[in-house]
Amino acid sequence: MFAFTGEIVKPDGLVLPFRGGASVPVARVPKLAGIFRRFFPFSITHSTTIRNSLCNTVVDAFDVGSTNGEGRIKIQTAGHATDLAIIPMDAPPAFSAASGGVATGNGLPWTETAAIASGTAAVFDAIDRDNAVVLQGEVALANSDIVLANLSITANDVVRLSTCSYAAPL
Repeated sequence: MFAFTGEIVKPDGLVLPFRGGASVPVARVPKLAGIFRRFFPFSITHSTTIRNSLCNTVVDAFDVGSTNGEGRIKIQTAGHATDLAIIPMDAPPAFSAASGGVATGNGLPWTETAAIASGTAAVFDAIDRDNAVVLQGEVALANSDIVLANLSITANDVVRLSTCSYAAPL
C-alpha cells in the first residue's frame, strides 16, 4: 500500500487537499496471481518480520542510484503521457525502517514548488535516483493510490505530499 495526503496550491492561493492509499492486489500482477493461487489457495498472511523485510526492500529501492539526489514521485496524465509534477522525496534514506510492515517517508512534506505542465492527473510513477520505476499507481478523486481533490493540475501549481507511507501486504 502506498498512501498519501497533501495539497495542490493554485497560483491564486486556492488550496486543494488530497489523500489516498490502496493496496495493489496480487491479481493486478497476473503471473504472481497464478503462482499464489496455485501454491497458496487460502488466505495468506506474513509474519511481521517478513512484512518488514518486504517493506524495506521496496522503500530502499527509491535510494538506489546516483543520477539524482533523491527518488521522486511523478504525477502524470493517462498512459504516463505527460509529467505534470515531479515531487522529490527526502534525500536517502527516503523512508524510515519498517515497523509493523509499514515505512513512513522521511523529511515530509515533499513538495514540487512549480508543476511543470498542465493536464489531468491520472497515474503516477515512483522512481529511484536513476529514474527507474520502482512502483506505479493510479491517481483519482476517490478509492485510488493517490486521491486528489481536483485532478486538474496547472503549470506552476505547488503540489505537496504531507504524508507518505508504504505498507507491505499482510
